Amino acid sequence: RSLSARWVAPTVTSAGEVLAYPKPLSVKGTVEGQPKTQTGPDSLGLAEPTDGLWLRGIGLLDRQPGSQAVSVAAVPLLEAVMELIPNTSSQALLDKPLQSLCALIERTGGVRRFTYAEAADLVEVFHASVFGGAAEGKPASAPVPAPGAWTGVDCAGSDDPVPNGWVVRCNAADAVESDGDILVLNSAGVTRLSGIGPTVWAATERAITEDQLIAVLDREHGLPDGY
Repeated sequence: RSLSARWVAPTVTSAGEVLAYPKPLSVKGTVEGQPKTQTGPDSLGLAEPTDGLWLRGIGLLDRQPGSQAVSVAAVPLLEAVMELIPNTSSQALLDKPLQSLCALIERTGGVRRFTYAEAADLVEVFHASVFGGAAEGKPASAPVPAPGAWTGVDCAGSDDPVPNGWVVRCNAADAVESDGDILVLNSAGVTRLSGIGPTVWAATERAITEDQLIAVLDREHGLPDGY
């Protein structure tokens, strides 16, 4: 991949302040299978990050060689979180990691996906979409996508012994709900619960038998033939 001329790896506070770090660049060589070269930004003459930086917008870059034009599309909240978490270092170490990320998305007006062929094609559209062509520090004039409503979900489980054959949900680091679906973050990563998933999640806060769980699903959703 080509490298940005102003690449920094930021840490973002819950208030949206960006604590910039001049991360070394991993440059891919011309020989297949050769290790990447770690190069300091200063040795390449790149711009140094400054203080007083604030998160202005969040975008997902989707390079599609052969694309005829740059397109910008709003990304639904939970889909955006699912894509951002694997590309965000140490998010799970934060207090309420999913809720803090949702709050940042809400603060910046939602996540956009930029589909493009070459980086040079992206600059003008990106600037207009994120900054609205305005001067630094001025509000963006371009419309921003609605991030989607969300709420934090109690993700505490039970540490009580689980009888053989009973069902209980695992403990999780954090969980959020939006449009009826729930995202759960635990040591296995992020899982999206849809359909009967949220009902199973709510019903198994404490250990229950499989028959009790089936009864809950029958009451809430009905049971298909041959379940």
